[in-house]
Amino acid sequence: PSQPDPNLCAEIIRQAFENGLIIISAGMDKNVIRILSPLVITNDELERGLDILESAIKESIKKTI
Repeated sequence: PSQPDPNLCAEIIRQAFENGLIIISAGMDKNVIRILSPLVITNDELERGLDILESAIKESIKKTI
């Protein structure tokens, strides 16, 4: 989108949370997704989290189309 979309960001965060991934929004318009992973994260945990995030983004975009 050409403008910040805090609603899309909130939907991505909600979808991710429902699938076990906790992420937060940031920025003046609440349209930035922050990922806070521990320094000791394993590759498997990182891959799982990124897969959840990817699915959340895809599902959220489908809802807005």
